[in-house]
Amino acid sequence: MSRPSNPFAQGFRRVDLEGGAQQVVSTVAAWKAQASQMSMTMDIIFFSAACCVVAASVISTIEVFLTEIAPFDLVDCIYLLLFGTKMMFLDAPVRFKGIVQVQAFIVKYFAFLTRFTGRGIWYIFLGTMTFATLWDNQIWYLGAVLLGFYVFLIGVFATVMGAMKSRKLDRVRQQIRRQNANSEQMFNSYARSSPQEGMTAEEFDLLSGQVAGISFRPDELTFVLNALCNEGRLGISQRDFCGWVAGPAILL
Repeated sequence: MSRPSNPFAQGFRRVDLEGGAQQVVSTVAAWKAQASQMSMTMDIIFFSAACCVVAASVISTIEVFLTEIAPFDLVDCIYLLLFGTKMMFLDAPVRFKGIVQVQAFIVKYFAFLTRFTGRGIWYIFLGTMTFATLWDNQIWYLGAVLLGFYVFLIGVFATVMGAMKSRKLDRVRQQIRRQNANSEQMFNSYARSSPQEGMTAEEFDLLSGQVAGISFRPDELTFVLNALCNEGRLGISQRDFCGWVAGPAILL
């Protein structure tokens, strides 16, 4: 039986550091490469929103810096530029080495931005900041409306979609708990291809289909394993699976 792949976790490699220590380095290249058409479309939409934020912040920073002495407004503009640039790198639909390295840093230290819901909430925040920066500083009223509301609406859409996907996953968890099944035994029953690495995406989809009658698309499975897997594993470990079943609902 060939081993099903986890696109997200396959982007993790281990490299030797000084003294023989090891550090997990996330490249996220495989995650992007194996994303479904819908996922790639969303990446492009998110990337366009990030570009809008960067454009608004660049215009605002230059305008405030050259036309008025307003250090606090300038700091706001710079913050917006940094936030927008970070999201532009994260959602870039290309896989150049430098961009992938930046994505690795963001995934490691800002993991909530890899969640669909977290990204949506963040874009809601960036949309309001974009509008406020352009409007309150009297820089570009039309741009404030067009760019601000575009980013805001994308954030709302992503948040709603993330909540729906999270609810779908939680229905599986609730069904497992209703059966009063031993979660460790259930894990061992489905994580057959490589129990040491954990339950793969295909195995989790098989479990959810047989236990709860729910199936996930490939892009949804990417977000599911991203939320449930820890420490760059290739699958969901028994500890993570049992913790998910016994714990509260999680957001994708």
